[in-house]
Amino acid sequence: MIPGSISRGLDTVIAASTIISPKSDFVRVTDTTVTTVVTTINSPFFGVSGGMMILINDSGNPINFTSTGNIDCAATRTIANKFAIPLVFSKVSGKWYIGAITF
Repeated sequence: MIPGSISRGLDTVIAASTIISPKSDFVRVTDTTVTTVVTTINSPFFGVSGGMMILINDSGNPINFTSTGNIDCAATRTIANKFAIPLVFSKVSGKWYIGAITF
């Protein structure tokens, strides 16, 4: 996605797990039967730059994000089912930052 231009995001589906490896800028997380805790998100940018992606929780259950891996958050963040959140990857810090969450 390039700011100021018309672009099409690629929407892919991945299963929820502790470590996820998205391959596109729109990621639909599915396939949970219980609340999942995500600790690490492998960057789809292959370490060459920072970037942004939108994560859509389509799992049927909440997804929690914690800072024990490469996600920078002060406390556990819970994403409710059917919510979409922006995530920004910083190459400088090597961490993902979760966009504002308001319910």
